[in-house]
Parts: sequence; C-alpha cells; structure tokens
Amino acid sequence: MPVKTWDSNADWADWTLTHLVVSNGQLEIEAGYNEGTALLTSPYEAASWHHWSKLILNGSRPQGTNIYVRFRSGADAAACEAAPWSDYINGLDAGGQMIFDLRVNILNSGYNAGAFVQFEITLVGE
Repeated sequence: MPVKTWDSNADWADWTLTHLVVSNGQLEIEAGYNEGTALLTSPYEAASWHHWSKLILNGSRPQGTNIYVRFRSGADAAACEAAPWSDYINGLDAGGQMIFDLRVNILNSGYNAGAFVQFEITLVGE
C-alpha cells in the first residue's frame, strides 16, 4: 500500500499554514496565537481511494492543545476541492499517535470518495 508522509520541514512546503509554523518537521502554533490551521494546498493523488485507507498522525501534543483533522475527496483535484469536508477527527493516544481508518468512515457515511484527497489540520491551544 502506498504511503505518503510529511515529516520534514520541506514536506510541509505543499501546505498553506495559518498561524502555524514547522519546527523539526512538526507543526506548532505560532507564538502569540492559540489556534492555527494547515491545509494541504493541492489535493494528493492516490491510485484510488482504496489505496489510501488510514490517516496516521504521529507527534506530541503539548498539554492543553487539541488536534483536529478533517478530509475531503473527489475523482479529480477540482472535484476534491469542491467536495464537502468530513466531520472532524480528534485525539492522539498516549503514545502520540492518531490512527483513523478513512475507508471505514467513507463506507459508513456514504461519503463520495475518489482518487484525490485533501487534509486540513487544526491545532487549538488553551
């Protein structure tokens, strides 16, 4: 199964960051703000939605910070960008990992999935 990771500062160049900064490959809320978002600027293309099934988020969550993720999908980049966003996914486990099965979510919700997927990450501090 193909894997796409964003774990270096250069990897985040394809994201639009609002009140977030990248440090050592990880997102952090910019000083002076208590919330920020990262939007994957262009939808990511997989061979089909069957080839991307899990969203795995690794990191550390400073005390008092919540992490929310949502996604959308479409048959091509334009359809993906026009698609509605999923519900928010939240929560890292004690080990600093969030695993969310996108395929199960899509099958259970009747969401219209395609080969393109776009993610938005929101960090909210106290």
